[in-house]
Formats: sequence, structure tokens, C-alpha cells
Amino acid sequence: MKGSHPDLLDIPLTGDPMTHQQFERLKEQLKLLSPQQLKTLKSEISHQLEPSTHSLLNDDEMNVLAQLFR
Repeated sequence: MKGSHPDLLDIPLTGDPMTHQQFERLKEQLKLLSPQQLKTLKSEISHQLEPSTHSLLNDDEMNVLAQLFR
């Protein structure tokens, strides 16, 4: 991401929590993502929030299977 857009947020990889201002800027940057990138990010966030669910299929694979039976 760095260098591809002049307004992109540089997030230090220190392990420290983001400041409120960094978080708000990050939310604004999400608007630049494509629908596929947002889906991928959503899937990764879901897996971090619910690590105990050991699904054999990711969200995209589940969506493809669901469409087969419509």
C-alpha cells in the first residue's frame, strides 16, 4: 500500500494499539478497496474474531456452493 496513494495511512508495526485518528483514517481508506478486497478483509477479520470455528471452506467457497443450490 505504501507509495501507491499519497494519502494512505502509515501504520507502525509496533504492536501498539492504533490511535483514534489512525483508526478513523483507516476506515476512510477502506473506501478505496474493491468489493473483492473487502470480502477478503471481512473473511480475515471474521477468522480473527472467531478463531475457534474450524470451517473447511472459506466464505467465498461457501458462497459458490450456496449459489449452486439456488
